[in-house]
Amino acid sequence: MKPILLSVLLFSFNAVVTAQDSSFVQRDGAHLTSAGKPFYAVGANCYYLHDLAVQGDTVHITEVLRNARELGFTAIRTWGFYDGTDSSNSAVIQFAPGRYNERALRSLDFVVAKAREFSLRLIITLVDNWDYYGGMNQYVRWLGGSSLTKGLLQTERTFSSPMVTSVGGRSYAMQPTVAYTHDDFYRNATIKQWYKNYVSMILNRFNVFTGKTYKNEPTIMLWELANEPRSSDPSGNLVNGWIQEMATFVKQIDKVHCVGTGEEGHDIQGMPYAPALLAAQQWIFNGSAGISFLKDIQLDVVDVASIHFYPEDWGFAPGAVSDWIQDHQRLALGQQKPLLIGEVGIRKQRTPFFDAVASTAFSENVAGLLFWQLAYPGQTNLDGYQFSCPSSDPVCGLLSRTSSLFAQRRSSSYTPPTSVRFFASYPNPFNYITALSFDIPSSEFVRLEVFDLLGRRLASLVDEALPAGTHAVLFNASTASSGVFIARLRVGNNVFFQKLVLVK
Repeated sequence: MKPILLSVLLFSFNAVVTAQDSSFVQRDGAHLTSAGKPFYAVGANCYYLHDLAVQGDTVHITEVLRNARELGFTAIRTWGFYDGTDSSNSAVIQFAPGRYNERALRSLDFVVAKAREFSLRLIITLVDNWDYYGGMNQYVRWLGGSSLTKGLLQTERTFSSPMVTSVGGRSYAMQPTVAYTHDDFYRNATIKQWYKNYVSMILNRFNVFTGKTYKNEPTIMLWELANEPRSSDPSGNLVNGWIQEMATFVKQIDKVHCVGTGEEGHDIQGMPYAPALLAAQQWIFNGSAGISFLKDIQLDVVDVASIHFYPEDWGFAPGAVSDWIQDHQRLALGQQKPLLIGEVGIRKQRTPFFDAVASTAFSENVAGLLFWQLAYPGQTNLDGYQFSCPSSDPVCGLLSRTSSLFAQRRSSSYTPPTSVRFFASYPNPFNYITALSFDIPSSEFVRLEVFDLLGRRLASLVDEALPAGTHAVLFNASTASSGVFIARLRVGNNVFFQKLVLVK
């Protein structure tokens, strides 16, 4: 961003920001509030906003934030870091421990100010577990004395480390230098102090556009200590101790903002979770990610329970979509913590999956739901999960309806359905997954099944008591042949039928 552009924007924003909501998002038991009302963080991830600002691309920043607001979104999650060794890269915020790029920081200032203009709250993440934007391993490499030579780290030319990989190509080196491992980010005193120095700088930074320090900025709703922290410690104690220390440090500086962990929802034991989750996804609950959701939400200094969700990449059966949310919400409520679903990413069959996730999140009254990830129309080079609105994509209508429902709940204008309704499934015809949605006006025992034309039952999708509201579940026909099926919904004395057409 050119200095002349910064000065022009500074003048314009000084006239704007004072008119915006000055109330902070705060925790009240298991809920979030703002201005004395419930607050729901419904929105999307846009990690790249600071990059656009550095490039001077204010047009697309404005476009994507305006589109988010028009969808009814209330929150955006974005990166508040970029760690690297290339001081000539204007996007790098920290190019050595304690050495910061003012141009990059002013770009982050701009993002905060622009979000304020559109009345969007920001969830700002302070470091990445993965080897993107530097990540935790950049701190480890700084400690190991790595140097950047023609774009290749010196240690990487002489040392090969096993890699941990996840969705969307995310990965990190388990041992980025000969002497230090990824886990040293959590336990090495020097690295921890470097991280604290960075956090202190960000929280105390004076925003040149808003005239406020970040710790006094109500546009920021939540500090996330990290994006998807993991370790090799199967007990979860290493990361848990780091969270305790760093959340305490943040709260010593910032007495107002909430603090979250940014974790995915993995754990070290399966006992508190549904059998449907444990049967197919033991790796999520056996400590292999080195983090414990249940241990972390028990920390008093953690305000928000954080989970992410990538059902197709994690190999989740469609029926387990609701279990993932319900189980974590139940555990969060047990600790009186609001549950924030910080990332939900789907590449294929996005609309039916998002429908099931949004329906469950609303019926469970979670505090936040952010989809991964919102792009401006025509944006490329993301990770295949992106969607753009407005567009003809039916996901846009779904996101808008979801925002509207949570807005009604915030304003106390939401009214449960007055009758049982069985909505047309979407998509239909379908090629392997479709979403079945229905309304129930009161808590009822619900049975939803799918049969072939010979009357043989193919799937039992629901067989339990559900609360009043709109519900959506997924029918997975990936093992079935093309044909016509019948979905039967039974709620009390009401029975409904719907024809489903599978085309492969």
